Amino acid sequence: MKHAALILSLAVVGASLTACNKDNSDKTLGQQVDQSVQESKDKMAEAQQKAEAAGDKMKQEASEASDKMKEQANAAGKVLDDTAITASVRAKIVAEPDLSNMDVKVDTKEGVVTLDGKAKSADAKDRATLVARSVDGVKDVNNNLSVQ
Repeated sequence: MKHAALILSLAVVGASLTACNKDNSDKTLGQQVDQSVQESKDKMAEAQQKAEAAGDKMKQEASEASDKMKEQANAAGKVLDDTAITASVRAKIVAEPDLSNMDVKVDTKEGVVTLDGKAKSADAKDRATLVARSVDGVKDVNNNLSVQ
């Protein structure tokens, strides 16, 4: 009984293949089945390649997004560092007896401190530069203080 069901199934598959693919009428049922199996394997391999390509593209995009986030985090960190440097320079200038009553504007960008305003003397101007340079994280000082 099992053999009859198997033969009937193969006959149905064969008839379906013959009806669907009339160009293969000169091929045997076995050849048609083999061809269908090969075509299925080829299509599965193609689908797998497309899926792998899509996965690679997603990995690349995720990596690029991660790099962008790191850059933004670094930029934010630099702004916070610059703010801390500016605050430290201001605090040290105010703590200096010879500089505390001067009107000095302090600005920091990427570790470079710029001093603007008026100094009471050339010595006070030079002292402001030394004080600014003594703060951790300061790379350079642009002293634009004018002597009164």
